[in-house]
Amino acid sequence: MSADEIRALLGDRPVSEIFATRSPTYKTLGLAEQNLDDDAKLRLMVENPTLIRRPLIAVGDDLVIGLDARRLEEVLR
Repeated sequence: MSADEIRALLGDRPVSEIFATRSPTYKTLGLAEQNLDDDAKLRLMVENPTLIRRPLIAVGDDLVIGLDARRLEEVLR
């Protein structure tokens, strides 16, 4: 995904909502020790797509982040 695609998907939400801090890439790059702003996180997600939380399910204006069956059921009603 490009930076523009990620921003469009997120709308007004902060980038940190889909930044995968449990990803092995996050640990390998030593990102826990860094204070990253949203622009830095966005750049890192474009360069390393494994830093994007999955799944991302867009239903209309709603975005379900991660495996949240209850939330997915809500937005599909």
